[in-house]
Amino acid sequence: MRWSLARAAVAAATTTAALGALCAPVPSTAQAAATSHATVARTAFEVPTRARGSRPNVMMITVDDAAPGDLRFLPKTRKLLGESGTTLTNAIAPTPLCAPARASLLTGKYAHNHGTLSISGKNGGLGALDSERNTLPVWLQAAGYDTLFVGKYLNGYGEGASRATYVPPGWTDWRATIGKTTYNYMGHRINLNGKPRKFRGDYSTTVLGAQADDMLTAPRRTSKPWYLWLNYVAPHHGGPDDADDPTVTHPRFRPAVQTARPAKKYRNTLRRLALPRKPNMFASTRGVDWSGAGRSLLREAYQQRGEALRSVDDAIAKHVRILKRTGMWKQTVVIFASDNGYSVGEHNHLGKNVYWREETTVPTIITGPGVPSGITTKNVISQLDLVASIVEAAGATPGRSLDGEPAWDLLAPGETEVRTVGIEAWPVRYGGLRANFTGVRKGDRWTYVRMRSGREFLYDHDSDPYELRNLRRSEDPAVQEVLAQVRADTDRLSRCDGADCRDR
Repeated sequence: MRWSLARAAVAAATTTAALGALCAPVPSTAQAAATSHATVARTAFEVPTRARGSRPNVMMITVDDAAPGDLRFLPKTRKLLGESGTTLTNAIAPTPLCAPARASLLTGKYAHNHGTLSISGKNGGLGALDSERNTLPVWLQAAGYDTLFVGKYLNGYGEGASRATYVPPGWTDWRATIGKTTYNYMGHRINLNGKPRKFRGDYSTTVLGAQADDMLTAPRRTSKPWYLWLNYVAPHHGGPDDADDPTVTHPRFRPAVQTARPAKKYRNTLRRLALPRKPNMFASTRGVDWSGAGRSLLREAYQQRGEALRSVDDAIAKHVRILKRTGMWKQTVVIFASDNGYSVGEHNHLGKNVYWREETTVPTIITGPGVPSGITTKNVISQLDLVASIVEAAGATPGRSLDGEPAWDLLAPGETEVRTVGIEAWPVRYGGLRANFTGVRKGDRWTYVRMRSGREFLYDHDSDPYELRNLRRSEDPAVQEVLAQVRADTDRLSRCDGADCRDR
């Protein structure tokens, strides 16, 4: 396979007609909607792998708790990465919670296989991960890559048995935030290859960006392929709080409305920004009463999330400038993503770890040699597929059977494939082995969930994009046919391992 896709072929494929095919609706018949996958006509696409004696660099940029709609706060990122690459509107975090999602990005496995089901307790955080000696950086090192890490690792790192000086296997250069200081935007500690250092008074995003830039400008970067996993903390909530933040002005409000900490230059720049006006905002009558002061608090949290992301946007623009200046841009696959999605009022929810699209879908853009330019794809691609894609591009050999599959061809123009990806979640803290829910995302059209109680939900995104009408009790034979298929898919994917998890 050659290094890059001929740009002329991409240009030809991105005509109005091709874009129309890309966005064509899924057929309305149940048989078409429930097909496990479709064989479609797709522009010839070649994996960005070895050629001319070289292999691509890979830069994975991960933000923390960004929702799909939060791309609005990243205009430079959309321009620099999106215009030269492919934007994914159905990128899925199978378990929409920090540690399980990050463990999936390390292992290419569903949470029920890698063991990190939550953020803490016996089955949560770093301590629950099945093996740090059998992860993506280990495989890439064995394939001849330098492996570089900056920012937030798994929850629990640097706490308890995980020493602040600990460097996990497989990393050539390690610069991770330590313990709960990760969420102190102005007072964090970083383990610099075994030597903890305190950064007091320096803004987190600025420091992490500078650490990444230092790695990118090292002389050996241009002489050996590398993988950099850069993990920004924004827009995750963190301190220190200001006097007008919700936890200060309304300390007794429950749930506590915690906010991100914007950089000084962006503080209050979005103070006039309203909450999104969507049909599913505060749609449920159950749970928290967000009327009155509650909505004002949510609006403040939403504004500060956006303000915090503006600094990430600046940092990414600088990373791109360095890649171009050093001549590495054309040799580097850049993947921008979030660990999980997030709700700020949708379905009356604040947070993550629920099956709504806002939480299981993550904003994702991929650019690099061979990746079509200026394309938006509706294909379902999971975090597990990203790992498999990186492994294939690097020519590495994984030490375990991956649950995902390479997805490079899904970035090329063509009809949307009906792929099926499992979704699953466990209690956030100190939970057992019994899942809160299991289910599937099936193509761009369907979400199905089976709750711990046995209650079921089925949503048709074609007719109900905001997931307001549960079709579980529909008497339509076509819907019942889909329901039978997604139940079977859930039974398979909730216990699958390796090849059994793939449907192509």
